[in-house]
Amino acid sequence: MRTNSIKRAHGDRADFALQITEPARQAGLVRDTGDTEQLAECYVAAVHGLLLVIDVTVDDHKRTELIHAASDRLYRVVRSQIVPSGNGYQIGLPNARDAGFELGDDAPVAVGNRLLIVQQPDATLEGGASPMTRAESLVALQHE
Repeated sequence: MRTNSIKRAHGDRADFALQITEPARQAGLVRDTGDTEQLAECYVAAVHGLLLVIDVTVDDHKRTELIHAASDRLYRVVRSQIVPSGNGYQIGLPNARDAGFELGDDAPVAVGNRLLIVQQPDATLEGGASPMTRAESLVALQHE
């Protein structure tokens, strides 16, 4: 899968966004309802080196467990909406800088059920874990 880069949010010079068309479909955050598509509203949790994009329909306990397992350094959680962008979809990431992302950074995405984990490939997480390893463990935790 191609890795997209952090970009400016459409129509907003301050906030960042990420094109997530295929990952959003795989995670069930974009649902085809026949004539229209439902676009999920999400929480975006910024932790060191990762952004967790979690559908608001995920229960509070599971959402808290995922965020806590991601890092003991939680910076900020915001609500965001998946929106159309070109021929696909993007998610606004107003807290991307909190997690260490900058404009133009590559941002691989791990996919879970109603969950996307945006990774900063160059980050070193607590205990020396790589963002990819941490993302894989969070996807596995979600399925427990």
